[in-house]
Amino acid sequence: MITINAAKGLGDAIQLRAIVLHLVRRGDTVMVFTRWRELFEDLPVIVKPLSDVTGDEDWHHAKPCLHCRMPWAQNLDQFTMSALQSGIEEPVELRVDWKPKNLKLRRRVIDAANGRKVMVYQPLKKTKNENQELLRPNADAYDGFIARTEFNDYFRVRIGSPATVDPSAAPYDLDLLGKTSVTDVFDVASVTDLFFSETSYLPLLAQAMDKPVVCMFARKGIASGRNLVGNIRPERMFHKHHLTTAVYDE
Repeated sequence: MITINAAKGLGDAIQLRAIVLHLVRRGDTVMVFTRWRELFEDLPVIVKPLSDVTGDEDWHHAKPCLHCRMPWAQNLDQFTMSALQSGIEEPVELRVDWKPKNLKLRRRVIDAANGRKVMVYQPLKKTKNENQELLRPNADAYDGFIARTEFNDYFRVRIGSPATVDPSAAPYDLDLLGKTSVTDVFDVASVTDLFFSETSYLPLLAQAMDKPVVCMFARKGIASGRNLVGNIRPERMFHKHHLTTAVYDE
């Protein structure tokens, strides 16, 4: 039995799902501890809430060490490091193998787009501390990128939770802000052609679904001199480089 967990974020759960898929395919019996149990209930694994942790677990921690100062770790992206931290030496594919659940919502997006390509974005996240503030791109640059004329042919869909993101001046054609569950977001992602986000779960979801994503980084964070903040950069965040594009808030 492999008992595994990850950090608490949704992006961490996406990485964890890919690692669990690999373990299951390898023939391992897996118990997953997570706050995002809805992302694992379709898999042949045991799913436990974090409240069931006893402290005696023999963990496989699927957690990247983004503050690590070891030179070898500096050359690894977060997903590769997460797989290694969980005890897997062979290569692991970043994938989700998601089977859509809310077919009505998927059809709503497809019909509303009316043949246009779909672009999904999330407004900027609210910040809780100084490190997060350093990582947050300039709001005008962020909203301005979404409004660029090159995206006018896309059907723009806005997603996210009002509790965790700030109001946005960026244009949208369909507003799903505060109107979707986590699994709904995955279902919308399954019919999305392009994602845009700051560093969040969306770039990971896009890569796991083999879809292109543009991610905006804050220059002040990369130049901050803080090891943890400075490591939130494209080389560490991106795993499938053929799908990912980095832009900056300048």
